Amino acid sequence: MISWDDPRDDIELRALTLTAGGDRVARFGAGSLRRATEPDRAPQRNGVLVDGTAARTYLSLRLNGVRRGRIHLRFRRANLYGTARERVITHCHR
Repeated sequence: MISWDDPRDDIELRALTLTAGGDRVARFGAGSLRRATEPDRAPQRNGVLVDGTAARTYLSLRLNGVRRGRIHLRFRRANLYGTARERVITHCHR
């Protein structure tokens, strides 16, 4: 989950890449991540499925089919108006 405090903030996620052992397992671009937040539109790459929701002050993504690895998030831009720090929260369970 990525959250921010001001609805005027403009934050754009460019890519999400999942790596394991130094190798890229799956990569989702900006278009795929946008589609993942739409109902019944969950993109899939190499058995990894991404689904999510978005609102004016947060973006929440869920990855299914991940055994282990690292998640890399890349942002295209961020025009920030709020005073609180933006937060990235990860939660993993099996």
